[in-house]
Amino acid sequence: MRLVVPQFITETYPNEVVFLSEHVSDAASIAWNETRANLYALGYIPSTVFGCDPDYALDYPGVPPTPWITRVETERAVPTDITMTLSTHKVSGNDWRFTAQVCMESTGIARTVRVFIGYTIDDYPVNPTYPYLATVRNVGAFEDVELDPDECLDVEREFTFTQVDIDRWASIVGVAWAQTPNPGFGEAYQATKNPFLLLTDGFESGDLSGWDLP
Repeated sequence: MRLVVPQFITETYPNEVVFLSEHVSDAASIAWNETRANLYALGYIPSTVFGCDPDYALDYPGVPPTPWITRVETERAVPTDITMTLSTHKVSGNDWRFTAQVCMESTGIARTVRVFIGYTIDDYPVNPTYPYLATVRNVGAFEDVELDPDECLDVEREFTFTQVDIDRWASIVGVAWAQTPNPGFGEAYQATKNPFLLLTDGFESGDLSGWDLP
């Protein structure tokens, strides 16, 4: 996994896949991870879940991760009528508001979708020999929204970054996804991410001291 995950995230699918590393039973575990893992009843670490459904791998995928790639391409071939965008806004101090806009295309089928919003960081927990990437740090309470064709709805959640997050500011990635309204297993209709690397020069906070005018 030390070689598989970095290649999968940064080289194979840098933009097409929202990758979440949910730690359980270690220093990086959070309550949401433990609850989600229990819902999936995963009996092996590491396990890999694709698209929130129960089709997950119980073994190391190898280098390159051919089983993962095959599964991702299968998922990408399934049409979806849901689109998503994720924006972030500094409220004050270390408090940030994440807004996921969830839309249904005009040709979609009206239904309820469950929306999750959270964020990940890299290099956590600290391990000098293993580059932990996309570790889930926080996920807000889910929200079920009823979507009609050609409709968009906003879901907002606020997070307070801790010193652990601030120390890894350039690696923070906001994440959001919409799935069937089930507690665990289901179908992921769409997912999106927003790297905080784009905000490291102070643009979001209004501090433009590091910017040069043309």
